[in-house]
Amino acid sequence: MMKYILVLFFIINFLQANSDFFEQRKILVDKVKRIIQQEEAIARAYERYIINEMKYPTSISQLKTDEYLGSSFKSSFDSGDELLFEDYVLDNTGKLNFNYRLRTSNSNIDTSIRALYRSANYRENTFVYDNKVIIRLNDSYAKTLHTLMQMQSKAINACSDTTIKYCLKDNHIYIFNSTDKFENNGNIKLDNLLMFFYIENFKTGPIIITDDRTLHDSEEFLNLVPGTQLIDFKNEKYLKTYDDIRRLQ
Repeated sequence: MMKYILVLFFIINFLQANSDFFEQRKILVDKVKRIIQQEEAIARAYERYIINEMKYPTSISQLKTDEYLGSSFKSSFDSGDELLFEDYVLDNTGKLNFNYRLRTSNSNIDTSIRALYRSANYRENTFVYDNKVIIRLNDSYAKTLHTLMQMQSKAINACSDTTIKYCLKDNHIYIFNSTDKFENNGNIKLDNLLMFFYIENFKTGPIIITDDRTLHDSEEFLNLVPGTQLIDFKNEKYLKTYDDIRRLQ
């Protein structure tokens, strides 16, 4: 009789231990899913920040405002979560990434949990690569601003900044072929201007472009949205296609 009691005791303890294990496992999986949701929110806020500010956020605190993430945004959930997850650290050079969040030293984070975190199952605006979380820009205007800022290694500032090729004036983005932008009288040099457009018109046009057709294959034209209407300085009309700038007859 005692033998059967001991066997039953061990079975009950085994089942209880497994039940506790799976419950803790479920809690950890839920936390990882919520971390991914936070990272997705950061990516969306990052994209809006680029569009609104025409520069990169350099720290997560810049996104913790009502316009972006909200001031109550937190990077952990409960006491002890700091043992599982790293706090957010944005790349401050505009490389569109932030740090890998799972702590490598925590034995509770096994291969399957890491696979869940790295998978694309819950990600639309981010992906994990080379132990970093990469932000995927989806908006074509944000992509264009990002390209311009990377090409000149600087934010889109006012056109009075003489060190930049791409600049802002009267709610228009001006894209020059070089930093030589102004005549002696302060007027814009048309012969050095590739294009300019009113911010609200970027996705549909019209975008005013140079009449020098040899410059239409410049890299600055690549991110224009296919279907956008273009007009050159001589009032000739064009259409941006997937492959080139097509003149309309």
